[in-house]
Amino acid sequence: MKPSFRELAHDLGRRVVPFALLASACRFEPGPVTRVVDGVPREGRYVAPDAYAAYARGALHEARGELAAALAHYEAALREDPRSPEILARIGHLHCLRARSPGDRAAQAARQAFARATALDPSSTVAWFESARCQRRQGNLDTALAQAHEAALLDPESIAASVLVAEICEQRGDTACAARWLDALVVKHAESRPAWNALLALAERSGDAGRALRARRALAGLGQPAPPQEALEDALLAGDLSAARRAAVRLRLTPGRLALRAALVGSIAIARQQAELVRAADPDDVDAWVAALLVADLERDSVAFAELLRHLPTAATPPSADALAALHEIVSRRTGSERARALRIAPSLEHR
Repeated sequence: MKPSFRELAHDLGRRVVPFALLASACRFEPGPVTRVVDGVPREGRYVAPDAYAAYARGALHEARGELAAALAHYEAALREDPRSPEILARIGHLHCLRARSPGDRAAQAARQAFARATALDPSSTVAWFESARCQRRQGNLDTALAQAHEAALLDPESIAASVLVAEICEQRGDTACAARWLDALVVKHAESRPAWNALLALAERSGDAGRALRARRALAGLGQPAPPQEALEDALLAGDLSAARRAAVRLRLTPGRLALRAALVGSIAIARQQAELVRAADPDDVDAWVAALLVADLERDSVAFAELLRHLPTAATPPSADALAALHEIVSRRTGSERARALRIAPSLEHR
């Protein structure tokens, strides 16, 4: 039986229509897509859902530290979206992590992925950023700095890119360059904790007390408490006894040790007040007694000094290392270094 005209037409349609759709897809790519990133609408390329799914699975494995599985999924995503510099950047990053030397196969694969990413899109911040990190990891600091600088220029809002520039500057021995970048960063992003933390870390590594204090104050204003030791130092320098006591509790310092610490850093008013309070409650607290003695010595108050010597702790516990150091300083200043030396070795002789 010959097929009817309707059957022939249906068969023709079944064969031709998919081909027509395929041809149309080959000739006309989907138009740009608007996405919202951090609340800002941005226009970008259309990305196939399968590419998104594979990329998401790769990111999940990468977060778990499963690099081989992550790489496999990123490569699957790249097959779906071969023009994506972001996917190539992730692939380059993973190859870089797997490299054991700058010349091995993984290192070469990383460089090829980054080169392809930046060729596809020379304005891709993520490609330049990840390539810079890889170059830094492999010890190519000049190239790393140039690429990090490119990433920061392409995206001036990127805190991570500016921090990377500063870190590479510091690694190259140019602390001034690092400080300039981070100073500019905290001016631009005054509400950013990562920016201020980066400045604080640099200041602490380079011994820059001024920048460190500014960063700690900014972080405190943003609701990030300072580490207890830094909080104690800041409170003592500011003459804030209440804050100093709170920090001392976090550090598990006894009240007598707090008085002594205040005296040792030159916070005389706090040292005097705290030592008086502690000695009133416990006259045998050695740390508080030494703190009071040090205050009297620093203020050249001979009456108070003599009074303290007449009222030595009678049932005292062994002095702390800070107390011995303070006594050594006092004795050295008043009687000479030989007697001070005798004071320093006395505790070790007692415990033989």
